[in-house]
Amino acid sequence: MKKQLAIILTLAAVAVSANAQGFFNFANGASGVNAPVKESDGTTLLSGGGAYKADYYFGAAGISDPTALSSGGQAVSFSGNGIFLGGTQIISGQTGTVTLQVRAWRASDGATWAAAAGVNGAHVGQGNLIQVALGTGAATVPNMVGLQAFNLGVVATGPEPATIALGLMGASALFIRRRKA
Repeated sequence: MKKQLAIILTLAAVAVSANAQGFFNFANGASGVNAPVKESDGTTLLSGGGAYKADYYFGAAGISDPTALSSGGQAVSFSGNGIFLGGTQIISGQTGTVTLQVRAWRASDGATWAAAAGVNGAHVGQGNLIQVALGTGAATVPNMVGLQAFNLGVVATGPEPATIALGLMGASALFIRRRKA
């Protein structure tokens, strides 16, 4: 009987941990958070109407490399004054503390932050990395305390300077060889 009870409790614990999920309030204007996002000019606050989007990226606690984070896939629009109010977001398979980062972009530059970040002239930005203890069960929904205001920047893509230099050297070599013949 004890053996069967132990097996049942073990299976129940596995089932609960497999469905573990934590939640947080995805808003940069919530209680304890005042982190408006501005355009690349550093003064214009992002406005509503779907012109700008924000998404959260998450990873294990203590991550310091933003490229190691995964998109939450919950792009929300700004309501005005550089503020977005994305409401309670659930991160499946995550409990405890996680690393979060807010990323914002001009919606006309791409459907996602990652897509916009690869477009020359796009307006994209990233907030600081913060640690958030996710809520579970009937706990109060935690806010993104520690999030700081940030500005969008303009993406400049193109060949690396080294690539240009190599191309010019190759062209010069062809020109020199051609003159001697």
